[in-house]
Amino acid sequence: MGRFAIDSTSGFPSVTLFKQLMTLAVAPILREDDSYMIAETDSHLLRVMNALGIETQQIGNPLIYLASETIPVCSSKKGLTKFYQRCYPLLTAS
Repeated sequence: MGRFAIDSTSGFPSVTLFKQLMTLAVAPILREDDSYMIAETDSHLLRVMNALGIETQQIGNPLIYLASETIPVCSSKKGLTKFYQRCYPLLTAS
């Protein structure tokens, strides 16, 4: 997925922009059967992702990168579907 950098002074709600970017990022995974997302994410972002309804499973031990705990995770198509269905309308709203 890469990294998301959101300018908090842009005048656009950063949470909404994050949801839109995540929706676009998971869309290709949902197009295929038996697809998975594999990612490394810092612990704070992982809590945000889980709070937004992205179901993840930790697949390895956390490591410290640039003073941030980074956790390898995966999510199945099923684990991403609820988030996608709920946030997809945001793509047409902007």
